[in-house]
Amino acid sequence: MATQNFILINDMRPIMSVGLYDTERQKKQIVEINLRLSVSAPQHVHDLDETVCYHALYMDIEALCQSRHFDMLEELAEDITQLCFTRSRVEAVEIRLLKPEAIIGS
Repeated sequence: MATQNFILINDMRPIMSVGLYDTERQKKQIVEINLRLSVSAPQHVHDLDETVCYHALYMDIEALCQSRHFDMLEELAEDITQLCFTRSRVEAVEIRLLKPEAIIGS
């Protein structure tokens, strides 16, 4: 049985364009991103080609967040999840998204 490993990427806070309302479209806002990736164990732990490079994934998620406007967090969650699955060892993704300033000024 293969060993199950987890990679956590917590407290990403890109400033991005997200939301349905006109006020949200006019001003970028912080989105807090937390990920838990279930990954299969590599054969050779010290071989970067056989691992999930969390730095590269972090940078790709950041680029995705800056690439366009997202109407809903669910849309962003789906795109981030699909991006995670482009890594060959990722078997499952848990994602938590939060707009910490969404309640302020409501």
